[in-house]
Amino acid sequence: MVAVLCICRDASAQGAGIKGVVQDADGRPLEGVWLEARKAGSGVFDSMTYDGQPVAHTRSLSDGAYLLDGLDAGVWLFTVVRGGAQTDSEMVALVRELVHGEAIPSVPMARILRRYVAGKTVAHEVNIVLGSGGSPLRCRLRGSELKPEGFGYQVSILLAKPSHSPPGSGVATFSSTSDNPMLNPFYYYAVPDADGNVDFGGVSVDEYASITVDAFSRDPEQPSVVGRIYDGAVRDLRVADNTYELPVRRHGIVHLAVNAANVNERARVLYSIWAEDGSEASRYGEGGGGGVALVLNDGVYAVRAKLGDLASRVNPMIVDQEAGSTSLSLAMEPCTPYSMRFVDQDGKPLYHYSIRLGVGEAPGVVAPIGPTLFCENGEVRVEGLLPGEYVAQFRYDVRPTFVQSLRLGSDEVTKVVVPPDH
Repeated sequence: MVAVLCICRDASAQGAGIKGVVQDADGRPLEGVWLEARKAGSGVFDSMTYDGQPVAHTRSLSDGAYLLDGLDAGVWLFTVVRGGAQTDSEMVALVRELVHGEAIPSVPMARILRRYVAGKTVAHEVNIVLGSGGSPLRCRLRGSELKPEGFGYQVSILLAKPSHSPPGSGVATFSSTSDNPMLNPFYYYAVPDADGNVDFGGVSVDEYASITVDAFSRDPEQPSVVGRIYDGAVRDLRVADNTYELPVRRHGIVHLAVNAANVNERARVLYSIWAEDGSEASRYGEGGGGGVALVLNDGVYAVRAKLGDLASRVNPMIVDQEAGSTSLSLAMEPCTPYSMRFVDQDGKPLYHYSIRLGVGEAPGVVAPIGPTLFCENGEVRVEGLLPGEYVAQFRYDVRPTFVQSLRLGSDEVTKVVVPPDH
């Protein structure tokens, strides 16, 4: 007999762990799926983690729901396997066989890596899709920039289903594998090994699938520090030797803070970070106007802090691990919302343009990096942006974009913008 500690499922979570629903690729709940938890000694998948017995395990219920909790602080590797009606000891042996041998197409598996902080007993909501056949899906994190001694890594795939409106409308919408994709999406999960190899097993993906790589700090002195180091569509990935290659850049921890007096101890500053590719990330700082730390790739960013009617200027920031750690302190100023009117040189309201703002030029960066304003029939509402000079990229439908200097301010009631094709 193999002695295994079993954490029984209760109505609510007791201690740190994961909870959620397991389903197959067609959205059907899976009953009897095996889930186990082991303490991870690295930020990547290591077969040595499976040499002992799991600390805890459970199985999903008839509706696919599961709860695996009661875990203490540290980095935990969760393994999810659909192995049929086998005993607990047989499932432990099957998991070990899958880890040390070749994948079995008829036995779908997922791996999830999470870190829990001492004193925080939270069961993370993790909804899981297990593959059911299909060709083995393998990826490789390319660039040799993984740092498992300092970070843990999680790779996830989200499948989106296109739903086209009636012919001639020119509109397409997408839904994920969840009834409420904004709150509880379902993902395929895997953890890379030390060489960056990722095996999702038998998973079928199409051109609409997206793939992400998240990194979190393993440093006990910097808990809850996380960031997305890759986010893209599967169709855009290079394929070599039947393996999708994910370009991973060098990354590290960035610290942001504000200079603000007399801030309520419960007030939390919202930090917004814009990247070169146009993506945006937002993080709340600690109470009392405290700062925030997050994982970012090397590159050029724009950063702003906002708290009520206070805001910092949009500041450029260069992250370069070779140059050392990155820290930025933002000065807060009163920032009252205001409206402006944009017209062309004939005085006609500018149509439905999106206007991406930047605060300067950076080597190798084509478009401005910063927040986006929206112009609706000439009307633009400006919030959280201090008056001043900006570089603005104007975009409307399929027309070519154009860049102009733009001064914002409540005293600038009407702005004349001249599109290049005017």
